[in-house]
Amino acid sequence: AAKYDIAKISSAKSSLPPGYDPMDLEADTVTQEKLDAPGVGALTTTPPSVVTPAECASLLKPLAPAGVGAKTAGFIGSNQEGHTVIVMAAEADKTVGELGHAGCDQFTVDSTDGVTATVERVPGPDIGGAKTMGVQAHITANGKPVEETTYTAVMGDKTVVVVQADVEPQVAKDLLVKAVAAIKS
Repeated sequence: AAKYDIAKISSAKSSLPPGYDPMDLEADTVTQEKLDAPGVGALTTTPPSVVTPAECASLLKPLAPAGVGAKTAGFIGSNQEGHTVIVMAAEADKTVGELGHAGCDQFTVDSTDGVTATVERVPGPDIGGAKTMGVQAHITANGKPVEETTYTAVMGDKTVVVVQADVEPQVAKDLLVKAVAAIKS
């Protein structure tokens, strides 16, 4: 079976779009708090946010398949316009969970603090030996529209790679392909 080394994810930094400054994230372990943390579009699944249907919340937690206890490595790229790209790899300490959830091709998030979103599941890029999925969130935050795209790849039964960004979806898709290639040893 192919071997994956999540520490090698940083070699994908050169694949960030022009104008993005990369910054390494510290190697870390996933906690429940980190699993529930809001993404780049400030979308959260914990109160005061309500996800409908409720079981679709996991699609907005990119590290959910890896789960609590997984080791992570990655980097963030940001540009002058305030756009952000997060690239992460996680190695689960148990078998990776389900990618996505049945019946969650489209769902909504509403919160009392003025953030709402329509979320749809989209196909991930074609990566040999990996299961992929994309999630596109059309967010309105304080009257301002934000597009957040997350692509996830699961390789083997332990490794998850995630790209989350508020940039052109194709850019995020290409980065996922390059990130997966980077950690294949």
